[in-house]
Amino acid sequence: MNIQELKSKLDIVEIGRELGLQIGKNGSCLCPFHKDKKPSLFFSKEKQLATCFSGNCDAGSMDVIALVQKFYSWELPKVLEWLQPYAGMAQTPKTKTAAPIKSVINYQQLFKKLQPKLGQSSKARDYLTGRHLDYKTLEAAFNNGKDHPSLKYCVIFPLKIKAHRSYHCMAEAFTAMPKTNITILKTDRDYIRVIPEKTPKKSSLSKV
Repeated sequence: MNIQELKSKLDIVEIGRELGLQIGKNGSCLCPFHKDKKPSLFFSKEKQLATCFSGNCDAGSMDVIALVQKFYSWELPKVLEWLQPYAGMAQTPKTKTAAPIKSVINYQQLFKKLQPKLGQSSKARDYLTGRHLDYKTLEAAFNNGKDHPSLKYCVIFPLKIKAHRSYHCMAEAFTAMPKTNITILKTDRDYIRVIPEKTPKKSSLSKV
């Protein structure tokens, strides 16, 4: 898939929301690239562009790739890799077909989707800082519960097992989990068990 094909399968508004931008119904939001008190960044679904109209900002008009690249200050290859799991968001209702329910979760795609959420959660950042970990360089993610029903309010770490060509996740909860017994997620080979902590002060560790 080349760059133009990738862009055609992406919706810049949805990607903007994945970046944590609070985009209103009129397509506007506070610009993350400068101190913004009033929404000056506008998204156009028709043109698939995001444009900042503030005189204090050098962002100008950006397509979806330029938006992600400027937001994370990444090189182009990393931007393209990050966007791959989101390809397909730009499908129209006329052409979109219901996807079959999969019994096996693609944890690699899920992890990439949850990665941006880590920097958006002040509690997750404080939790990692308290353990002398830098969230900016750490390969980790955060689930606020909106993208996956389990592992809610957990910092997610990837476990890559090359021998079995499988991809699993380990999660550490920093807040009290719901009063349930054990939440179990099934992968293609094993189970991931998340044991709820008894008190908010103690952390719980899920193991593969």
